[in-house]
Amino acid sequence: MALNKAQAEPRKESHEALCRQCNAVPRLVHKILNVRTGGSLRMYKCECGQQTWIDQPE
Repeated sequence: MALNKAQAEPRKESHEALCRQCNAVPRLVHKILNVRTGGSLRMYKCECGQQTWIDQPE
């Protein structure tokens, strides 16, 4: 069974902001649930090495 392009490529989740160092689109590498608020803490990492943490309330 052959995979289509969407199945063969890893899923890329990113936020709207671009990397501050190189203007590339960073990739979601960690998503942690905050059980107190129900929101999530997300860490994005760019190919240049820049990391960004974003707290997103649900």
